[in-house]
Amino acid sequence: MHRVYELDPAFRLKILPATPATPAAIEARIEEIWAEEKRRRGASLYDGRAYSLAERTQTLLSLRETDYRHLLAQRRDPELYAALGLRPVGVTGILICREGVVLGLRADHVAADAGLWEPAPAGGLDRPDPAAQLMEELAEELGVAPARVKPPLVRGLIEDTESHVLDILYRIETDMAEAELRAAQRAAGSDEYAELAVVAPSDLLGFLAARKDRLLPALRAMLRLGGLPPS
Repeated sequence: MHRVYELDPAFRLKILPATPATPAAIEARIEEIWAEEKRRRGASLYDGRAYSLAERTQTLLSLRETDYRHLLAQRRDPELYAALGLRPVGVTGILICREGVVLGLRADHVAADAGLWEPAPAGGLDRPDPAAQLMEELAEELGVAPARVKPPLVRGLIEDTESHVLDILYRIETDMAEAELRAAQRAAGSDEYAELAVVAPSDLLGFLAARKDRLLPALRAMLRLGGLPPS
């Protein structure tokens, strides 16, 4: 399930004091999960800064700073939500090129949502500037320079009520053709996505139906919020 919230185009962020220290027993469980992930993924796993939503209005998102290992532990063990109460915040772009919308199949080695189709680019928020972070994700994941796209337009905030993850959703438009975009991804993009697809709006319903078991749970709602037609 998901919920969609309106965001004013001029919304701002307020950073609250860091999350209080967790009880020892909870911290031990977090460390257990983190150690297992480190054994599985090795040096590719990085414990960086992250943000959790504390309060929300249409014009203001109040966030608490936390760290990635807490977010990952809660994803791996949903029972930790009762103690941690984390609502991770990310950014997602509905990228429209000449031929259609860009979707990415998350690679098997990524920590979250592996093997699922999602809008590309996307990533967890690790700084108090979501639009700037989205442009960095665009460059890192797809190899596309921010100068090649129009300024991103805020479309709203969407929450996955099972994972408690919230995404600030933007619509991004570019005059790049599919072939140019794919060449940029091959030349300078990351291995975050095992596959890219550029789907014309008229083909979206068929594309999603054929992959219904491999879609990010909020994907259809994200596309609707981005101005595209899936029901």
